[in-house]
Amino acid sequence: MVAGNVTTYLHTSYIKKWDICAPNAVILSVGGTMTTLKGKQVDYGSLSPKTEKEGILVAWQSDYDELFDKLHSAF
Repeated sequence: MVAGNVTTYLHTSYIKKWDICAPNAVILSVGGTMTTLKGKQVDYGSLSPKTEKEGILVAWQSDYDELFDKLHSAF
């Protein structure tokens, strides 16, 4: 995504939050968005679970809303 080779990333299974915290920072810095598949921001707080169980969606901010809507209309 950052290099311009990918516009969307979808991860549908459990993922450890330490595997996505640095990529999330980079994605945000270049105009992208990373949320859970339910549309919530990933919570990295010390009291939150260490695994993201809802999956994640990553996209350019300009494409995110349309992709999120298409994803949810498919389910």
